[in-house]
Amino acid sequence: MTNISLGKIAGSAAILNNGKILLLKRSPKEDTYPNHWTFPSGGRENQDGSIEETAIREVKEETGMDFIVEKKFNFYDLILNNKHVFSLVHIGGVTGEIQLQPDEAIDYGWFTYKEAKQLSLAFVYEQVIDDLHKEGRL
Repeated sequence: MTNISLGKIAGSAAILNNGKILLLKRSPKEDTYPNHWTFPSGGRENQDGSIEETAIREVKEETGMDFIVEKKFNFYDLILNNKHVFSLVHIGGVTGEIQLQPDEAIDYGWFTYKEAKQLSLAFVYEQVIDDLHKEGRL
């Protein structure tokens, strides 16, 4: 049996608008999944009162926009660098204009389900996109 330690607990944002999802392209400087597409997401920090607050903070930090949570969507997990990582994905929209933080994301786009499936996606986001599609959200 492999010994796997607990890793991050993350909040992620599935930002939807008119049948498209906002995805960010990770910086080539990232240790994990460089140049892959991802949701705004990140690990819970001590100042976050909830995982929902983590998702809201991460959207603000990564895009400069305000995330308006509609609902919790689903809970996902994966093994990354021999650590068990958990992410709670929230669905919602945003207000404001996008202003990427170049040390975290180098590009962004709004993608249909079919377009998103053609991208190199990070973490568990291919599964999330499939689940959103099954629910008729994407």
